[in-house]
Amino acid sequence: MRDFSVLVSEEKVTRPHFEWRQVLPGQFFWRMRAVNLAEDHTEYSPASELNVYTATPTLLEKYNFKKGTPLEWAPVPLADKYVVRISPIAKWPA
Repeated sequence: MRDFSVLVSEEKVTRPHFEWRQVLPGQFFWRMRAVNLAEDHTEYSPASELNVYTATPTLLEKYNFKKGTPLEWAPVPLADKYVVRISPIAKWPA
């Protein structure tokens, strides 16, 4: 939907960049317009697509397993949880 009737964020910034701090995974569209001190504004720019993906986790090391030693990986931005699979075969279907 490109009509912007539903907003995830709308902020006024004073520099020509914006840091979206509450990022959500998914497909979004964004646009902007300029505003002067008198609050006069330009038309909005054309909408541009913004796709946010969750990154693939990176394992921290190969393990020589000992009971009580956790398997670890680097945290993934935007991940709510992780699925851990253990198999004697290195390749399996996604």
